[in-house]
Amino acid sequence: MTRAKSSDMDTSTTTTNSVSGGTVGGGGVGVSSMGRAQMNCSGSSKDKMVASTTNNSSSATGASSNYSTSSSVGGQGAKNSTSATGSQPAYPSAELLPKLKSILPVATQCVYTPCYCEENVWKLCDSIRKDFPSELDYCHVAFISNPKRMVPMWRQKSGKNEEKLALWDYHVILLYNPDERCVVYDMESDLPFPTHFHRYVSETFRTENILQPEYHRFFRVVPASRFLSSFSSDRKHMLRSDGTWIKPPPNYPPIFNGVSNLESFLDMTTPKNEYGEIFSLMELVRRFYKPRQLS
Repeated sequence: MTRAKSSDMDTSTTTTNSVSGGTVGGGGVGVSSMGRAQMNCSGSSKDKMVASTTNNSSSATGASSNYSTSSSVGGQGAKNSTSATGSQPAYPSAELLPKLKSILPVATQCVYTPCYCEENVWKLCDSIRKDFPSELDYCHVAFISNPKRMVPMWRQKSGKNEEKLALWDYHVILLYNPDERCVVYDMESDLPFPTHFHRYVSETFRTENILQPEYHRFFRVVPASRFLSSFSSDRKHMLRSDGTWIKPPPNYPPIFNGVSNLESFLDMTTPKNEYGEIFSLMELVRRFYKPRQLS
């Protein structure tokens, strides 16, 4: 993974700002556990990143980010939140919808290498292809980045402040969308594995309204089957100029077919290429969030 330059952010001071109803404390700059540079944003860094601050601001799905900790895949309701349609977000109880298939084991049993999120997700997709091939068509991979290669994400395990805010150059997640429901698998999040799409977006991305435009998040969405057949990386982006590893590589051979194409997945300037289509945050919500209207 490429590394963002810490010099792009001013970290000379530390303050506290209210962002989307929560407090984001100072933290300085550190190399992320994923090998890409991750800024645990100090106050002056957030002053550049944040366009405006407000308590109880709505998330991209139209809900505040004040969630009950029980609102994970089990179908529990959210607290103090409003959906994109202005109603309470729909988390149907288990008796109203069939239980989602457990297409992946618990996170601790999945193949995982720090710093190699694209390969971690490739391994998740490969596991689904082997164990639940009929479900692969309902899976998509989302590469998250922007032209600046600085994307703020909350609830990240490597975040050092109260809100777990991290600034990545890019990240990769898996979406499973078998019906009107969608869940997200993110091995770097401190949310449940998986988490309902609504909760994940609300707590991880919140809203673009509080961010300067250059920090807005974009998503290249790729069908999982296409990702499995086309992704190729020689891992050279994880090598320093002297040939040493920024972070140790996985203990299996590279997922490499002779030509590395990672940059094509990370390109957030070409709306659609052979691998997938770019979505804004709101377009992603409209694509994967379909609240069920219960009578």
